[in-house]
Amino acid sequence: MTKSQAGHNNIGYRHVGNITVDAHPPYLAPQNIREPAKAQWVLTDLINMAHFLEPHVSGDGNKYKAPVIKSLTDYLNERIVLGGRKKVPGVKQKLADKVLVIYKGVHYLKTCSGGSWDDDFGANVLTETEAEVWEGIVLSRPECAPFRNKGWPPYPFFERLDPAKPKGDNSYRPRIGVVGNDGIPGDASQASGDVSQASGDASQASDSAWSQSEQPEDP
Repeated sequence: MTKSQAGHNNIGYRHVGNITVDAHPPYLAPQNIREPAKAQWVLTDLINMAHFLEPHVSGDGNKYKAPVIKSLTDYLNERIVLGGRKKVPGVKQKLADKVLVIYKGVHYLKTCSGGSWDDDFGANVLTETEAEVWEGIVLSRPECAPFRNKGWPPYPFFERLDPAKPKGDNSYRPRIGVVGNDGIPGDASQASGDVSQASGDASQASDSAWSQSEQPEDP
């Protein structure tokens, strides 16, 4: 398997059609989380992760102490929409070895590669010349491979963890239980537990990185 093939589907989370940046099904009640169901990572989990970490970022980069990772794991387990509970080692690995690596690759494509970037279509490689340039990029940076013609929706949320970036006012308030035009019944108490904007005047972490498979996983 070549470097360009390896990691082709590694986007850091499992794509689920009814989960978007703006909407997701209701969070599962604790009694409805099956044991020992395998943990799964979906888009909502990554966005929740970024919001939780925002006030914990230090100026020396994405270095999070064990208590922060433990609290992050608890936070994510209170906001599960699919799969089983996550474990601290899996969350730590997901953050350090996958998601932050992916962020680094996407950040490179957006700012340093010399090519174009589209939030929906990624590097948007269309011509033969662009394809040749792309092959060179992927050989040296295989984490970029999944984004030849698709974007990475979690990017703006992890960009807020970059100390080189000014902190914005965007907040993530997905419509729990609403996907497209179809309403999915949800508990109001779950809605109140929706992802809130992370507070604090924390700095955010530069040239970070992350990754995911499109299959369920418990890293």
